[in-house]
Amino acid sequence: MREDSIEGSSCAEFDCLFTRCVQLYYSGQIRSGLELSADAVRRARAVGDKAALRKLLTTHAIFQSHLHNLPQAFETFSEALDLSSETQEPLHLFIHWHNISAALVYAELPRLAESAARAALEYASQISCSRVRQTARGLGLSNLAYACLFTKAYGLGLRSSRLALELLDCEKTSGASPSNVDLANLVLALTIHARLLLRVNMLEEAERCLAKAKALSTRASSPKLTTLVVEMSCALMDTYCGNFDRGVSRLLEFVLSEETPSPVLIADAHRDLVEAYLAANRPQFAAEQVRQLGRYMQQVRSEVALFHHRRHLGWLASIGEHSVPPVERDPFTRSRGETSLTNERSVVLEDLCAAAELHDDPSGMHSHRVAELARLLAFRAGIGKSESDRVAFAARLHDVGKIGIPPAILSKPGNLDLGEAEIVRSHATAGAELLALATIDDMAIAVARHHHEWWSGRGYPDGLAKDEIPIAARITALCEAFDAMTHDRPYRPRRTVASALDVIAESAGRQFDPDLSVTFCILVRDLQEAHGDLDNHLQGSAKRSGFLMAKERFSQHIASLGV
Repeated sequence: MREDSIEGSSCAEFDCLFTRCVQLYYSGQIRSGLELSADAVRRARAVGDKAALRKLLTTHAIFQSHLHNLPQAFETFSEALDLSSETQEPLHLFIHWHNISAALVYAELPRLAESAARAALEYASQISCSRVRQTARGLGLSNLAYACLFTKAYGLGLRSSRLALELLDCEKTSGASPSNVDLANLVLALTIHARLLLRVNMLEEAERCLAKAKALSTRASSPKLTTLVVEMSCALMDTYCGNFDRGVSRLLEFVLSEETPSPVLIADAHRDLVEAYLAANRPQFAAEQVRQLGRYMQQVRSEVALFHHRRHLGWLASIGEHSVPPVERDPFTRSRGETSLTNERSVVLEDLCAAAELHDDPSGMHSHRVAELARLLAFRAGIGKSESDRVAFAARLHDVGKIGIPPAILSKPGNLDLGEAEIVRSHATAGAELLALATIDDMAIAVARHHHEWWSGRGYPDGLAKDEIPIAARITALCEAFDAMTHDRPYRPRRTVASALDVIAESAGRQFDPDLSVTFCILVRDLQEAHGDLDNHLQGSAKRSGFLMAKERFSQHIASLGV
């Protein structure tokens, strides 16, 4: 939340609203900030103040990303970028790409975050005012360094963070007296630099870096969020420097305390614990912490998903009563002619599911392809059109439980250990429980729970066999397995369509329903003959996803910059 440090307000009313949003952000009152920023966006939209709307949309997207809602954050950022593109003001474009990069790091998509950070730096270099350009470049480099913590590109991270510190230390570079926001930006950059130093075992320099961060934090009367980041970094430092038990104890406090305001910070503390145990050569404790992180993420991400889902239901009710579109669905809200009310009710969960898939399927379209295959297979298997549509709807949500799986596990290139495999398997029950709490269609609940059951009874979570497995789950299991096999995954390359169909034929009567397997293989061959490019045919419904549309636009924009 750094726009206030490098851009003026558009009018008094919206400036006050923006300032209040900044205060809520830094004090850790993220949900209150989400509601206030949503209201501010509605007001700016109503009066047609484009400058205020652009600024407040960016603010609103930041709150969305902190509450683990990358899809709606992307849609909101995309609208803000449209407004900035009208003027092509480099400062505004920098601000958007800088915050998109941060949102991607929060979602643990560091490769995408690096690309977005480079786009931000490209626009920072075009800012005419030298002082503002310096600050923008420092912030952009700090974000790039933050992403490197996740990609383990420590050399690039350290080079970026060192330059960021030089640029953000305005007392040293220009002799100017720093504002509290300037100091807060420098403090956060120091903590990122210190964490990178710890990763390469440069302990003394890391200790000096954190001492400076702590001193500046006190001097600036830093808000809660910044202070907590410093304290967490110091606790991690303890684990490296001989105070292991004290550091671990402090990190556990952050994990368990209600005083830690942001889900992003709590996840960071969990990852710090894993790192601490690994650095101390205590792999068993690290494995247990991974399991704890998995349980935490299942609980918190499910709660957050329900929070966003229920807000969306409230907006649907508002549309019915007042004909006022919800801010989060503009400008990508689907018309009632394109989708059923049932699908519109579940759109938030569908998009969150697609976002979780980005960790093992960068396209985000896995669930859309599976859903279309399931619809076609159900219809060919003799299920009526309306029920086939229900099967497709259920299949689109089959992996919704993955929103609570730690991304590092989903994107792991090697084999999973037993603890990690246990966490991945939990997505079936977690997804079913989430859909039940969200009062989604019973068929979708059954598919989420049972799409990994085997015909032989050797699947999970309940060991159902043959016709005990709901037919919609048997259909989805075939379609999901085929799509996974025919697309690259972090742990293995894709198979050809022919090879995948051979595997399904060999597994018929053991993993898959034997009759459905025969029908499925014929269906896929017919689709290949009729359409050639299966993906292009199957993922048509993804074109109605505002999230995936925004993601594609961002990718094209980054490619056009050549960064």
